[in-house]
Amino acid sequence: MENKVEQLIKTSKKVILDCSLENGAIVAANSTKAYYPKEAKNYFYVWPRDASFTCLASDVLGIKDIQERFFDWLINRAEGWGGNRIVL
Repeated sequence: MENKVEQLIKTSKKVILDCSLENGAIVAANSTKAYYPKEAKNYFYVWPRDASFTCLASDVLGIKDIQERFFDWLINRAEGWGGNRIVL
């Protein structure tokens, strides 16, 4: 059982890192990766709430370099986002 948990943690870290883009965005699914099913639809979207949960999970997993980049991206680069409120 312990080996399965370790494998799950390793895979989770890989998925989180793969969904964290260089520009700071955290996408729902990185369809550019070879393991992404070809028959699945492209889901290259950023959902701020979900990405925030990903930041929390990455902190628990010891991944320390994506949180700050994501929140910087969210405030400074995300289209339609104006700091602490959505600009419509």
